[in-house]
Amino acid sequence: KPDVSAYTAFKGSLVYPGGDGGTSAACPVAAGVVAALRAKFPPAKVSPAKMRSLIYKTADDLGAGGYDHNYGWGAINPVPLADAVATAARRR
Repeated sequence: KPDVSAYTAFKGSLVYPGGDGGTSAACPVAAGVVAALRAKFPPAKVSPAKMRSLIYKTADDLGAGGYDHNYGWGAINPVPLADAVATAARRR
């Protein structure tokens, strides 16, 4: 894959010298963003398909314009995603 990327290098748990990285760090970051949004905007307010679409549309494009095989749609960006999800929930 990926459909969307997440940042992967940060101080983290200090289990590894130099910090945490790779998919072991990226997956919890992306999952945490979605879980935080779902706590306020459940599927009854924003459908899973709409959430996925908004994740793609608000991601920071990291490669060639649009989707690419290295970064997917880009890095998940929590602030514009939260704004877009809140707007979508109000429109329902």
